[in-house]
Amino acid sequence: MQQINNPFLENMRPTDNTSLNRLRVIDIPDIPVDPEVKGKRGLRLMSADNLIKEIKKESKYLDLDLESIADVKLPVYLNKALESEELKVRLTAENIARRLGRNLAFILLTLKRGDQVNKDARPDWGDEHWDYWQQVENIIFAGGLCNSILGQRLKYYIDKIFREAETPQYNIKIAENPSLIPMIGAARHAPEKCSRLLVFDFGQTLIKRGLAVFKEEKLKEIIQFNSLESEHVGEIEFKNKSEEKMEAVKLKNHIIKIISETWKEIESEYKNPCSNISVSIANDLIDDKFFGGGYGKLGLLSDNLQEEIEAEVSSLIDREIEISFIHDGTAAADAYAETDNSVMLSFGTAIGVGFPIEKPGLRSVSADLL
Repeated sequence: MQQINNPFLENMRPTDNTSLNRLRVIDIPDIPVDPEVKGKRGLRLMSADNLIKEIKKESKYLDLDLESIADVKLPVYLNKALESEELKVRLTAENIARRLGRNLAFILLTLKRGDQVNKDARPDWGDEHWDYWQQVENIIFAGGLCNSILGQRLKYYIDKIFREAETPQYNIKIAENPSLIPMIGAARHAPEKCSRLLVFDFGQTLIKRGLAVFKEEKLKEIIQFNSLESEHVGEIEFKNKSEEKMEAVKLKNHIIKIISETWKEIESEYKNPCSNISVSIANDLIDDKFFGGGYGKLGLLSDNLQEEIEAEVSSLIDREIEISFIHDGTAAADAYAETDNSVMLSFGTAIGVGFPIEKPGLRSVSADLL
């Protein structure tokens, strides 16, 4: 099938107006939009922070001891609560899933309908951008908020809203391993003949780590290691560029520390990891340079920062290695590179967007990973 023209891509990279976090649902004519959705941006409707607030608010009815559970783990407990044998817990969890599912449904309906009232609220998009979303056929869900039962409940409520709106629905697929998708996509960039590749997913909240294992030239497994908390990536106001640069140095050193210490951990337990490391990172990258928020402050340090990190890690582990940094939305999309007319949406700290594109050199993936 021929790919539709994608105005959100330039030289196979997402443009800076790709984000759905800035999309605003103003109204959908002839469709009753929930009052708590109207006027809200995508980030407000689908962020992990807002989901965590909802879970905390209902923690009593979910039988959760907030003092013993880290905030970042609460969506996992919500997923379990959806299958609870206690009716009170299960119904409370279902209400939260319903709210989240309807929020996402109205975002997708806004994109599919392309009503003028919402076009006017997104002046950085032209008609070609809205036309693209109306022509997209497949949407793939990934990320921590789409695990197991919760992902299926989101899909249920999206289908319900689209039926009520009498609007043709996107074909929605929920990734088999939603939280691993950026690492799977990053692993596909492993050089030929590499059989064990160290991979990372540097997110705004957590840093996921794994070892990609290839057998018979195909990615068969991601061996997971414990996740670590992200540091120095908070969106805070700095007094001046000098203060922001100091924080960027701390962030750079933290990245180097995590990569080098993980390498040593891997090397002591597994034989012969290849001399390449693939890193999915929650940051926009243009011409291999960092910009934007969170990890974007790294762009203040050097135009060759990736090479500098590579050199420092090589020195610490006493082995020359190559590190590839990949925008997390692009990494997630690369997991499904052969899927035509598709968009990858990942849900976590924010909404990530990626566009699957068939690329030369990507390693094959075992079907049961996707």
